[in-house]
Amino acid sequence: ECVKMPGLNKAHAVEILAEFLPAIGLDLNILGKLHFRLPMLASGDVVGALSGALLVFPESRRNEKEWPYFGDFLEAVAISHPKRQFAWCGSDRLTGSCPDLPNVRNLSGQTSLLDIVALIQSATGIIANDSGPIHIAAAVGTPVLGLFAPTSPELYGPYPLTEPTHMTLRAEDHTMVSLRLEKVSQSSHRI
Repeated sequence: ECVKMPGLNKAHAVEILAEFLPAIGLDLNILGKLHFRLPMLASGDVVGALSGALLVFPESRRNEKEWPYFGDFLEAVAISHPKRQFAWCGSDRLTGSCPDLPNVRNLSGQTSLLDIVALIQSATGIIANDSGPIHIAAAVGTPVLGLFAPTSPELYGPYPLTEPTHMTLRAEDHTMVSLRLEKVSQSSHRI
């Protein structure tokens, strides 16, 4: 039987999927911080140059899960922290929204999945929509701020939800456009 989160009638997606681990010969107790030994990456110089950076992942598979203010957020935080490094990660689809600043590296369309894992492992934190990068960050122990609206962070947020470095914000009306820039900026200071 799946473990249920306190106060919820449903289990977290990770807890549901973990029930399959014994079927493939793995112990349920393997959940926890992971570390990936990755091969030498084509973009290894990028990973090294961005070690300690704050990564922003503005995309998700569904448009209604994308926060529209990532460009404004990154511009404001990069200007107010000129000595800190930032990276805009994802496909080429939103590359035009990335601010052109000296301490912001636009990696749109330049990274593989292995590159992303390596970048997340070496980052000081990530900010992303409800998407794969929040789960990679949670798995490798990188602080994460996940932005949610139509989906529930209690069911799909960075696991485990009780980890102090796993933070989430959810728009009260369940639409990303209403998640205010100021609220995300204030929460990002904890990363």
